[in-house]
Amino acid sequence: MGWIETFAKHRIAANGAMIVIIASGIWGLNQVNNQFFPDFGFDRVSVSATWGGVSAEDMYRTVAIPLQQALVGLPEIDSVSTSANSGRVGLWISLSDRAESLSSARDIIETAVNAVDLPEPVDDLRISSPQRRENVADLLIYGEVPADELADLAYKMESQLLQAGFAQINLQGIPRQQVQIAVSTERLLDTGLTLAQIASAIGAEYTAQPAGTSTGDALTLQLLSQTPNIDFASLYDLIVTTLDDGSALRLGDIAQIERVINRNSNALYFEGTPAVRLSLMRTPGEDTLDNAETMQTWLSTFTPTLPASVQIHVYNETWQIVAAQLRLLLKNGALGMGLVLVMLFFFLNSRLAFWVAMGIPISFFATFLFMAQAGVSMNTISLFGFMIALGIIVDDAIVVGEQARAYQQQGMSASAASLQAAKKMWPPVLASSLTTMAAFLPLMLISGPIGQLARDIPIIVSVAIVASLVECFLILPGHLSHSHHKKDRPMRQKLDAAFNRVRDNWFRPIVRWSLTHRPILMALILANLILAIGMVSSKMVPFQFQPSVESPSLSVSVTFAEGVLPSKVDAFIDQLTQTLQAVEDKTGYDFIKTALVIRNQGDQANRARIDVELISDQDRPYTNQELVNQWRAATTLPSEIDNISFGRGNRWGGESGDIVIALTGENIDTLKSAALALQGQLSGVPGLSDAIDSLPYGDEQLQFELTPLARDLGISEASIAGFLRQAIEGVSAADQVAGLQTLNLRVLLPERQRSDILAILSLPFALNGELIPLDDLMISRYQRGLDGIRAQDGEISVNVSATLDSGVMTSDGMYSLLDDTVLPGVRADYGTLEVSLSGDARGQREFFADATLVLIGVLALIYGILAWVFESWVWPLAILVAIPFGLTGAIYGHWLIDLPLSSLSVLGLFGLSGIVINDSIVLISVYRDLREDGMPLAEALEEAVASRLRPVLLTTLTTVGGLTPFLFETSLDAQFLKPIAAGLVFGLLFATVLILLFVPAMLLTLEQVIERVNRLKRRWSPAG
Repeated sequence: MGWIETFAKHRIAANGAMIVIIASGIWGLNQVNNQFFPDFGFDRVSVSATWGGVSAEDMYRTVAIPLQQALVGLPEIDSVSTSANSGRVGLWISLSDRAESLSSARDIIETAVNAVDLPEPVDDLRISSPQRRENVADLLIYGEVPADELADLAYKMESQLLQAGFAQINLQGIPRQQVQIAVSTERLLDTGLTLAQIASAIGAEYTAQPAGTSTGDALTLQLLSQTPNIDFASLYDLIVTTLDDGSALRLGDIAQIERVINRNSNALYFEGTPAVRLSLMRTPGEDTLDNAETMQTWLSTFTPTLPASVQIHVYNETWQIVAAQLRLLLKNGALGMGLVLVMLFFFLNSRLAFWVAMGIPISFFATFLFMAQAGVSMNTISLFGFMIALGIIVDDAIVVGEQARAYQQQGMSASAASLQAAKKMWPPVLASSLTTMAAFLPLMLISGPIGQLARDIPIIVSVAIVASLVECFLILPGHLSHSHHKKDRPMRQKLDAAFNRVRDNWFRPIVRWSLTHRPILMALILANLILAIGMVSSKMVPFQFQPSVESPSLSVSVTFAEGVLPSKVDAFIDQLTQTLQAVEDKTGYDFIKTALVIRNQGDQANRARIDVELISDQDRPYTNQELVNQWRAATTLPSEIDNISFGRGNRWGGESGDIVIALTGENIDTLKSAALALQGQLSGVPGLSDAIDSLPYGDEQLQFELTPLARDLGISEASIAGFLRQAIEGVSAADQVAGLQTLNLRVLLPERQRSDILAILSLPFALNGELIPLDDLMISRYQRGLDGIRAQDGEISVNVSATLDSGVMTSDGMYSLLDDTVLPGVRADYGTLEVSLSGDARGQREFFADATLVLIGVLALIYGILAWVFESWVWPLAILVAIPFGLTGAIYGHWLIDLPLSSLSVLGLFGLSGIVINDSIVLISVYRDLREDGMPLAEALEEAVASRLRPVLLTTLTTVGGLTPFLFETSLDAQFLKPIAAGLVFGLLFATVLILLFVPAMLLTLEQVIERVNRLKRRWSPAG
């Protein structure tokens, strides 16, 4: 304890330490990044592969299944989710606890994947570790200009923004262009050439080829052929082959060449004009607000250089949400700090209150320094951690400061009083700090999105507690030692006298009554707990796993049946746009800031989407859900629609698909039938809408098998499939850069021939110089294919999802309803399928499984610390028993403010248990000292509770004061944090009763039980 004495007696040590901490904290604060949510990694590895033109079913059968078989069962892998689409397969691999690290697991996965014997045409096999990206803003460049000009401007903007400092820019809406070299079947038959041979001749001319290496005495040269730039004249003049008479057959003799835009290319429209979107992304370690400043600076210089016919529109500015969120937290934090200071100066001597209050900024500045060194950002979650830490920090300083003041009033000098107070309170304050950290730190072990998102809270609170210990026992005693006791001012004396009267005339009788009538007290507290649990089980206080926090956006996604004319899709999208405008006119509020139309979404002509940016929720009386309901009700759906999904824009979670039901089985047809039946049932459930499944129908497929003639000739299915693919899709010859764009040179049949399947089937197939009609080699049939196939751990699965209106029912209530009414029928009708709630329902199960284990660990840690501090196996039980009863206040509070319980409420209860124990430890420490001085049991308990009344009230009022502003905040920016604040505020108010009345009553009961047991032991012992 000599270090406490050294700092307390040294003339400048306390101030010096304070100055160093504040200066370092200011530096650290300038180094901390500002962002919306904390950065967190994904313990996942993704594997992807492509094979152009292959159906989803074939991709799953030939590529996905071999990869799954190689990966499922590896000890480092927890689960494998597979997605097979036309021409592409993706696997998302979640790692298990057995994986040493992400990099080592990735190496193991890479080895396993590379050992798989995939079909030779499969290419672009990639293995990567996905990283979370956060949007800063979106830029729309739009205008009535040629597509090439708009694309070139977009590429120019991308290049300049990357040079300005952005790490990632995503472009969308640039039409895919290519140079089509069309050769008719007649010309192919006349010349005896194939599309592949023509493509090979073009590729030889327009692809740079290495020519080896020349090594001399002085230098080494790598030789590379020079390729000509693309132009139509040189293409027409290109020699394809030499004829038998020695003349050259040029490309212009047999082909028509044109530069075209793929008619199914993803196309964006803003205010009715073509647009390109540039999404500016923040990568981990970057500051959102710094990125925003970079964007603003760049815009100020680039915008004046644009042509008059082109404009830039900035929207979806996430950085503004980040800034607003930080302002909100700082505003409420400042208000909470003001309330804390009022409480301190109301209950404490002004000089003592000042030095206690100084502990808050000193502890926070020390935490800023840690954040800068550890890479913890300033975000919504970490700032809220500071709000929680307010009351805990204050309590430590109050305990030491009040004890020092008490010693001074007994006649000690300021130096001796501060030193003695620090030494005396060091063990209980250290123990209370350790138990509070034991309640918070294990929260870092909770997995899943909620656990990763809230991880900054235990970090910030724990670091602030450590910093508070340093401040309380190194800096505060030094300041108090120079704070000589003076007679309090009249106002202070009146306040203290009033407090003492309340304590002695009102509070002490209540304490005596509670100690005398313990059964009644315990029955009342138990009855309240039972009532609170009943409120939850009866859904009077509902449970919503993820808090529903809306973002200022809406969307609608549409998928039409295959074969529908693009004009019908465009007409319906125009109707949706007009309907939305009509809804805006009806409400009387200009709530639309941006409406972006996306045609040919995903390069599919039957899909489209509208993204809508809304004005702030503070400027409109309608919620996102209410606007979506009006938009949906005003929309008349064409019969050709496969599915439509309205998204209401959630800041946390997805836009739609709140309810997800997983169907797993072996037969795809049975799965699709069950999915369609389930969609119909979900559409009839009140509160659910937009039911869709993850096994959508795709293009019409031509399926074939070889004829006996083909088999006799030794022709394989692969050669026929390759021939058909070339006839339909053509053959890529080369890629050439044209300006800022890269164009693909593709040799193919004229559109009239490649779009006529009968003409394709009549093509001759060349075999050993002979031409055989394709119809003689294959038997064909048509069947509607699937757009994608999903699998989980090697089993084919379908997710049926629907959007939940949380104003009708919470997710937990809907889970119960579906479990009772819908799912039993599906299981009965499709007995071969496994049917289960997935999505958030699965996340909820995993969260509570983790939370239960963490709770057991927390209680074990706290019990161990308490047993060590009290040197008793029994006394800790008096405190631990009080923890479950703290739930009562939290549940009552959620009911009072009409707020559903959520996963974040549960996290708040962990913090509440730490604060409850924090106060209880010092109370029992005081009681133990009184008992050692010879005071009787009941009298010692009454005196201990009375002496701790002021610190307990101050801890409660300062914590409640710091968090209460959030409960009255109406902004959507505060809704995410309300569950934690409500759990702590109302739980702590009820817990104050537990600390001051229930814990002493339990301790008295335990002491009497121990005394009776000891009496019985003495009676029955041989010596007795």
